[in-house]
Amino acid sequence: MANAEKTKEIIEIAPEVTIDQGFVKLPINHDALRGFVSSLLGRPQVVENVFKGSFSVEISNIINIHHVLTQRVRQNPSELLDFRATITFEDDSSIKLGSFEELRTYNSTQPLVITRLNVYWSFLVHFPDKKSPEKQETEMVFISDQTILNKNIDRIYSLSEVGAIKFVIGYTDRTWGNDIQNLLSNQVKVLLEDERSFYKTIKKNQNRITLLSSISLFLIVLFGCIYTVNSYSEYSVNKINNIIIGTNDINIKLNYISEYIASGDWQQFNLYAIILLIGGVFLSILAGFLFDGILGKMTLHEAFICLNEHTKKYKAKSKKKSRNSIIKFIASFVFSVFCGVIGNVVFQVLIN
Repeated sequence: MANAEKTKEIIEIAPEVTIDQGFVKLPINHDALRGFVSSLLGRPQVVENVFKGSFSVEISNIINIHHVLTQRVRQNPSELLDFRATITFEDDSSIKLGSFEELRTYNSTQPLVITRLNVYWSFLVHFPDKKSPEKQETEMVFISDQTILNKNIDRIYSLSEVGAIKFVIGYTDRTWGNDIQNLLSNQVKVLLEDERSFYKTIKKNQNRITLLSSISLFLIVLFGCIYTVNSYSEYSVNKINNIIIGTNDINIKLNYISEYIASGDWQQFNLYAIILLIGGVFLSILAGFLFDGILGKMTLHEAFICLNEHTKKYKAKSKKKSRNSIIKFIASFVFSVFCGVIGNVVFQVLIN
């Protein structure tokens, strides 16, 4: 019996033609076409990483990441399909760049701070165990503005820190995806700045420091008031003793004591004491708001995307403001204590 010949399924792409048109008829293997299209349009596995903290990224850092990434991709037969970058400014305006060269030579003169940078790569990679090349995608997002973190509804952006760096990798080969993940993680860790332990402690305990400073200020006023009360009590006792010792006539002694009681010195003293305590409470509350505002600025805006001159100037200004905040805090606390001491001195002058 003769063996029946197997016929391969052929796909013909034949568009409508007219008298003035022709077409090319190409035989395509059905399985090969389906596999190739699936590799391009199929759903790859996705891995995401988010790093939170302070950072300062410049164009040299992006260039380095691009070169390191492309060098790793070239370990397999590959081609860069697409590169895109989006730069977002503080007024929510943005500019889109369609090539790596455009990003590398980007030089904006706009007087706006850059708050976000999205960088996207798309590669066509041919893995040894695959019949056809497959599309691999990588995106990095740099965020430096707290308002963007709060506005974005995505859970990964609901952060308390100012800065965040995120990357998303879409891959079809697990080994390749793990390598790219480790590569980008190492690159991001280099960008993240170690916060000084002093500033980190202040940032972590800001509310406690503010509360303790306010309480300390009120205690200074309170202790001053208590000291003045004791002093005044001794003064009153000595004054009565002098009246008693000054004469032997009991009627004169009683008259002097009655006049002293009727003079209302203690009522006037109590009024001054109440005013001083109420003033101390208000001074402590106002100082608390002042301390909290100063400490809040100490580590604010510590993430920067320095792709233009305006952002670089803003970085220098913000760093200087952060350093000066601790001086302002100490000066404000000393001034508040000085005001409390002056209040106690005035109180003593009034009762005397």
